[in-house]
Amino acid sequence: MAFGVPQLSLRPPETERLVVSTFLAPGHAIRNLRHMEDLGILGRSGFFEALDYAEGAAHVIRIWTAHHQGMSLLSTCNLLINNCFQHCFHSEPQVMAAELLLNERLPAAIVAEARRPSLSSASASSGSTG
Repeated sequence: MAFGVPQLSLRPPETERLVVSTFLAPGHAIRNLRHMEDLGILGRSGFFEALDYAEGAAHVIRIWTAHHQGMSLLSTCNLLINNCFQHCFHSEPQVMAAELLLNERLPAAIVAEARRPSLSSASASSGSTG
């Protein structure tokens, strides 16, 4: 498993596992795809899923998933056409509404207020029975 929810994995996750996929670095899409072709990851229906270096040498994951093929194409298009899909995505009203949350920064310092005693602990300390 390269990414995902470790608790759902059929195998225990490995901490030192390198997996290379065709869609991870959009800024270098064409160069990466050519390099991956040289490594033997291109099949008759497009690029295979990934290269897995779990056992030291590259092992080609010989499956195709449509959404990963799509991400490889989007990565290449974004490179060739000035991030056209990023601009399209960020022009959607729902995305624009959430962008402020994506750019929100953590406060530099958090000021904690003194804890106020609850009503039940205040009445217990004053001797009231209620």
